[in-house]
Parts: sequence; structure tokens; C-alpha cells
Amino acid sequence: MVQQRDKSKAKRAGASAASARDQAHGGPRPESRTAAKTARAADVAALSRRIAELERDLSAARGRVSELEALREQALNRIDWAIDSLQNVIEDES
Repeated sequence: MVQQRDKSKAKRAGASAASARDQAHGGPRPESRTAAKTARAADVAALSRRIAELERDLSAARGRVSELEALREQALNRIDWAIDSLQNVIEDES
């Protein structure tokens, strides 16, 4: 009777064969270099889009901060005016 080999101990020849082939031929195959360049180009394009999106968000946030600072300034001016008006009323009554 023939004894069956344990499949969990089977070696995967795919990765080591590709590595050995790359070393024997002086590097990765041209197809894999092209694929790698294409993948890098796609990554660069995706990162460029993300950077542009973040720059737009930053610009919008800076605009919103400016608006809030202007509103804060207006609120402080109104509070100052109200305090001055109340002080004038108190002084006039004295």
C-alpha cells in the first residue's frame, strides 16, 4: 500500500521557482517590471488625488476658521457695546 503525503507539509514551488528564475536571469521578468511600474503609477495617481482632496479640505477649513474668527470678533464687539451702554446708563442715573 502506498502512503499518501501530508498535504499540509507540501512545499509551494511557485514563489521559490519565480525567485530562482529571477536570480538566474538577472532580475524580474519584464512583464513583472511593467506590472510593477503600472502599479506604482496607479499608486502615485491615487496619492495625487488624495493630496488634491486634502488640499481642498484644508482650504475649506481655513475659510471656515476665518468666518468663525470674524463672527467671534463681531460677538465681542457687541458685548463690549452692551457693557459700555450699561455703564453709561448707570453713570447717567448717578
